[in-house]
Amino acid sequence: MKNNKITTKKTFLFYLFILSISFSFAQMKPYELANLGRVKMKIKDFDSAIYFFSKAINQLPETRSLFKLRGECYLEKLENEKAIIDFSKCIEISRGEDCFNLRGVVYNEIGEFNKAIIDFNEALKLNADYFVAYENRGFSFLSIGEFNKSINDLNMSIKFNPSNFLTYYHRGLAYQNIKSFENAINDFTSSIKLNAYFKSSIINRSLLYLEKGMFDEALFDINNAIKLDSTYAQSYYNKGLILFRMQRFEESKKEFSTAISFDGNKGVFYKNRAIVNYILGNKVESCNDLVTAQKMGVLIENQLLEEIKCD
Repeated sequence: MKNNKITTKKTFLFYLFILSISFSFAQMKPYELANLGRVKMKIKDFDSAIYFFSKAINQLPETRSLFKLRGECYLEKLENEKAIIDFSKCIEISRGEDCFNLRGVVYNEIGEFNKAIIDFNEALKLNADYFVAYENRGFSFLSIGEFNKSINDLNMSIKFNPSNFLTYYHRGLAYQNIKSFENAINDFTSSIKLNAYFKSSIINRSLLYLEKGMFDEALFDINNAIKLDSTYAQSYYNKGLILFRMQRFEESKKEFSTAISFDGNKGVFYKNRAIVNYILGNKVESCNDLVTAQKMGVLIENQLLEEIKCD
């Protein structure tokens, strides 16, 4: 009976403590709540940050910076619709390049690239030197296939901030798409120099070296990409392509098989392994892979089907 009384007392004190904390938050001034929100943002405790910013907004519902900060938290949490609402409120209170840019970033995130471009345009009208808007609009143009416009924007971004590895990567992709391979290689190289652990730049440079017939360089890059991420199926597939072009067919087959072991849902992996198997004289295995590729919706050219002659 005594133990029950002790437990009840502890429970009562615990709830009293919680109530006192809640009461103390309720008595805080808006700037104190906002400061707590900023502290929570810094440690990436976005739920708590949103709580404090919301409390501050309740007291100061027309404070632009609070909506911007809470919107950034929602953006980090990928709660995109809530982020858009907050950034829109930020713009409604006072038009500024920062919230136009941030809302554009959310539109990029959800694939609404034309809406994103409109927002980045507004940001740049307000501040022509706001380089992050050039970077983000460059990505929007890249995503909708406007490669030359993308390059122009990314040039401006690099002019203002030459140390962002992603900017060079994105411009490299734009150059790659217009078949300006030397420029693309240079940009991927710049990206790698700034961030040697960003495997996408390494993989894309490897493919360009392959395109130019620079097999040793391509193989060196793809091996480095695999070292950075040993479970990424596409890297093994790309390595298989390089080894195939080097006529190292047994090794090529091994890499295609490894790619399939990590991701067995890509028909093109099976199609290319079928070709290698046929070259190696493994007709049954080749036909099995072709059937699998066809079931996955991969187009198999008539010339290939006639050459292998599966039953």
